Amino acid sequence: NFQKDHGLEADGRIGKNTGVWLSKSVWDHLLILAANLEKSKWESFTDPEYVLLNVPAYKLRIIRNDSILAEHKVVVGTVKTQTPELSSKIIYLVTYPFWFVPYSISTKEILPNVRIDPNYLSKKNYSVLDRDRNPVDPSSISWKTLGPGNFPYTIRQDGGNTNSLGLIKFIFPNIHSVYLHDTPSKNLFGADIRAFSHGCMRLQNPLNFAAYLLDRETNSIQKDSLDTLINQKIRRQVNFSQPLPIHIRYHTVETDANGKVIFYTDIYKKDDEIIKGLFPDLGIK
Repeated sequence: NFQKDHGLEADGRIGKNTGVWLSKSVWDHLLILAANLEKSKWESFTDPEYVLLNVPAYKLRIIRNDSILAEHKVVVGTVKTQTPELSSKIIYLVTYPFWFVPYSISTKEILPNVRIDPNYLSKKNYSVLDRDRNPVDPSSISWKTLGPGNFPYTIRQDGGNTNSLGLIKFIFPNIHSVYLHDTPSKNLFGADIRAFSHGCMRLQNPLNFAAYLLDRETNSIQKDSLDTLINQKIRRQVNFSQPLPIHIRYHTVETDANGKVIFYTDIYKKDDEIIKGLFPDLGIK
């Protein structure tokens, strides 16, 4: 029960994450509650239907008229590559998507591997594109002369089961260039602390989420057509005539459907600053 109350797997074992929560006092819990009550004052959602993704809970919920219609586990960004808080609208999905690898990942992670193994790109289903997005033969590139600040290429991973985006992605405009997507690493959804990504959010059962979005549309393809696109490895953008609002937030306390309070690990340490502001006399460092 203690583990359930703190968003952890209820396995009855005192592991690292359970141990951290056991070390916190009632006073610690009260301060966390105060911080989250303060955040709850800052806004309210007026849309009758929307998606709410709570980062510390690692959960995405579809909400209509204050009722939870569906819930999906998510994987979020690491401490170094945090998933941002934002509000937007989901405007389209893409089946069998390409992954255009961000410049920082290309130069800091992929480039060192290519220098060690010339076949690394083909093994990972990567293509190299020039500035005009034309294909370049990797064997014609002098990889040892390249580095951060000197990398005139774009790395693209083609669609498929090994693609880092999985078989489908969902786009909502935002300045952070993050989005929701499938993942081939399904095992990560079993972890208590699911902070593994570069900032985008990996979604469990994404085809079920897609089916819900498509059911809201009056002139769109249906779930069977979506399955066909994926099975036939067809890359297709499907626009939504009724974009669904999405809110990504950071709350380390929630209540369940029965009003029971549940705490979540403050992975990005955001509560501390709020607590300091609320209670400056406590001398919290």
